[in-house]
Amino acid sequence: MVERSYADEPAAAAYDVVVVGAGLGGLSAAAFLARTGRSVLVIEREEEPGGYARSFRRGDYLFELAIHIIGQGEGLLLGKLLDYLGVADRCRFVRVADVCALNFPGFRLSVPAGREAYISAHAEALAPSEADGLRHCFELSQQVHREVHQLPPVLSLRELEGAVTRFPTLFRYHSSTLGDLLDECLVDVGRADERALAGEEQRRLAAHPAAGARDHAHLALEPTGHQSSVEQKTFLTSL
Repeated sequence: MVERSYADEPAAAAYDVVVVGAGLGGLSAAAFLARTGRSVLVIEREEEPGGYARSFRRGDYLFELAIHIIGQGEGLLLGKLLDYLGVADRCRFVRVADVCALNFPGFRLSVPAGREAYISAHAEALAPSEADGLRHCFELSQQVHREVHQLPPVLSLRELEGAVTRFPTLFRYHSSTLGDLLDECLVDVGRADERALAGEEQRRLAAHPAAGARDHAHLALEPTGHQSSVEQKTFLTSL
């Protein structure tokens, strides 16, 4: 784990850059600026940094604000960024068996990591006949992800026609909703409850397709035991 160093007052009288907000974006920006030699002050009103990557406790329950795991594999972006910033050896990655677990009255689904295990678990719990459809849904998500990253950031009108030909999946589904995709991929479109449940988990992986495409480790955000309070203090950290 990265050691913590917070302060109630700035350590210096002036800084090259002041970053307001110690969420993932603010911390990343501050770290890269510091890496280039600039002095940076990060200001945060909450008691801990992390933004949506934090957790809080209410009674016996621990709540995640948003992020609970991050797909991480060799050669992927997160690992490269941590290496570049010189902090990779200060971060501890924990491999988890399941991405998440869904609990409903009379129904429970543990969602394992890995594409095939993920698809098999959903198909077995929901409808074995939909395995091929779920697999096709994943393939489309991954193809859209690849084409998005290959698409030039700026296209002229002359280049647009060629881009449509070069990236057919992206342009075919660019305005489709997740419901549209599931209606196309799943055979029994009348089982709305099954499609909704599968769709919720597909949405998680669609945002990070590489997480289910290979064996990978997950960064588990460890519970901090932080008890939120009504009165919030501001901490300052200098980079």
